[in-house]
Amino acid sequence: YFIKTTIQKSTGDYTNTDPLALDMTDNMNNIFKMNPNGKGVITNLNSSSVVEYLITNDFGTTWENKTIPEDLLDLEFATAGYDQEQRDFFWNHESHLDSDGGLHIFVWVLFSYDGTTTASYFHFYNAIPSNQENWVINHITDMTESYNYNFILPNGNNAQESREYLFPSVSFSSSGNGVIWFLYNKISGYDATGSA
Repeated sequence: YFIKTTIQKSTGDYTNTDPLALDMTDNMNNIFKMNPNGKGVITNLNSSSVVEYLITNDFGTTWENKTIPEDLLDLEFATAGYDQEQRDFFWNHESHLDSDGGLHIFVWVLFSYDGTTTASYFHFYNAIPSNQENWVINHITDMTESYNYNFILPNGNNAQESREYLFPSVSFSSSGNGVIWFLYNKISGYDATGSA
């Protein structure tokens, strides 16, 4: 559900709109962003083949459900040199609406092909998010070694998979949309067993 809250700063009074049901899978990793001009987005990576997003241009009064077409994803990843017998998106992604309304999604993608598994971060960009066919995908960095890393807890037990601990973060320069600061965790060293 989407509920818009308006707060009167001088008095502290607030009002809420009625809950608006949104047509999107809820997996606790949905990311919500809203620009001061009322353009907003909620992104969700809900399966190996679906990148889902909702867009609004009126401060959340109405929402439009969109997905990145799977055939476009296949083509973009193949053009980047990635074979895709199987492809999985990690839910712990980051997204951003730039000041021109362009949508940026930063995501870790796991590829399996012919018995080999690789993982990388990618930047998905669409200058006009209402056009589902307008996506461009760029490779950021390889994350395969970090994906294979085994986290050891202080009690000696193995932790969950590395993708549960490695999260991206993004910030855009105040001087414009041309500079993007992308921060991610990457394992710098580990022993022969892949553990700390």
